[in-house]
Amino acid sequence: MLYVPHLQYGGPVTELEVRTAGDPLAVAAALRRELAAADPNLSVVDVMPLRARVDASISAERLATSVAAVFGLLALGLASIGLHGVLSYAVTRRRAEIGIRMALGASRETFFGASCAKLLSSSAPASPSVCLRRSRAAD
Repeated sequence: MLYVPHLQYGGPVTELEVRTAGDPLAVAAALRRELAAADPNLSVVDVMPLRARVDASISAERLATSVAAVFGLLALGLASIGLHGVLSYAVTRRRAEIGIRMALGASRETFFGASCAKLLSSSAPASPSVCLRRSRAAD
């Protein structure tokens, strides 16, 4: 919505906005009568509350935001599946080592902590922040 003076607009008034204390649709009949009394050639076509008009004007933005949110959730799901696959592969490759360590008395907590640390340290070189630091250090 754009608010400009009538003389600056240069055309006929196509919209009239009225502030009401109560329900805006309840005032519509009285507004129609007053406009007909002022000028019988005027016609009131579309009466709607400001909230409905604003909702209609930003419906495209809401749709775009919803689509972006769906794609973001889809990307999160795919990343989670990929991370699960990489971690499963890494643990499967170390299955013999896990069995030996457990047989020698390593606790689950100790082994889990060591495994996570090793996996994180092996994936750290691929993180963007590490790549940026390495590229800056090379310059």
